Amino acid sequence: MQTEWLTNRLPVDITRYIYSFIYRDVMVSIWRDKYSMHDLLQNIYDDQGDEYFPELMIDAFEQHFPDDVPRIMCYFRLERERVKGTGRWLKTYVMPQQKDASYYEELFDTMVTIMDEKTANEIYSLMAGFVIMNNRIMDSYYNAYDEFAYNYAY
Repeated sequence: MQTEWLTNRLPVDITRYIYSFIYRDVMVSIWRDKYSMHDLLQNIYDDQGDEYFPELMIDAFEQHFPDDVPRIMCYFRLERERVKGTGRWLKTYVMPQQKDASYYEELFDTMVTIMDEKTANEIYSLMAGFVIMNNRIMDSYYNAYDEFAYNYAY
């Protein structure tokens, strides 16, 4: 490519300076090519389960895209519980009890649509967190598989 030829001939400090401006765009582009957002969300859901996934997603979206949180809140049920002795209420979001087969697809499609509407600069930190979580989940899965294969294969 023309840009590779140009950056290879520039001094290293200038190349790093230029790259510092486009780093987030480059990483988001690489992650979108390497990972399917549906698979990332599915892996996180499989690891966190019905108990922790709603809180994790709502907290992440509240931190990064507060205007879009109502779009995903409709997929979760709000439960309130009174904390004894304090007079306060604890609110938690949980998965609905009755879920049909298309529930997860609709939920993940909505989350992916929200993320696709954002620029690379806006989505970088959320996507970085998802990729790190996914990599840790996969590492623990493969380590457990290797341990099982080592102990029981021979």
